[in-house]
Amino acid sequence: MIDDDLEDQEIFQLAMQEVFPKARCYFAVSCPEAIEKLSKNIIPIPLYIFMDWNMPLMEASHCIYDLRKVAGMREVPLFILSGTLPPINGLTALGIRKSLIKQPSVSLLSKELYLALNNQS
Repeated sequence: MIDDDLEDQEIFQLAMQEVFPKARCYFAVSCPEAIEKLSKNIIPIPLYIFMDWNMPLMEASHCIYDLRKVAGMREVPLFILSGTLPPINGLTALGIRKSLIKQPSVSLLSKELYLALNNQS
C-alpha cells in the first residue's frame, strides 16, 4: 500500500487481516519510497498494489507510470484507495483495476477489499 497517512495504513492492514488472514502487507508513505523499496528488492513484488490518489511528492499518474517501469511490476493489478475518486478518464490506460473510497471503519473497508479482490479475472 502506498499512502502517506499512517492511520489509513493501519486501517488497511486490519481490514486485509480480517478478510485475508494470510495476506502480508507492505507499506510506503510515498511513491518514491515504494519505487525504491521495489527496485532494491527491499520488499517483494506484490500480488496487488493499493495506493492513495492524493499524495505529496508525485502525481498519482506519474507514480503509476514509474511503478510500471520497475522489473516485475508491469502486470501487477493496481487499485486506487482514496478519500476522493480520481477522474474516470484514462484509468484503464493507467492499468487501474478499480477505484475504492476509503471507508470510516475496518469492517466496511474489509467488505470493499473482499469484493475488489474476489472480482479479479
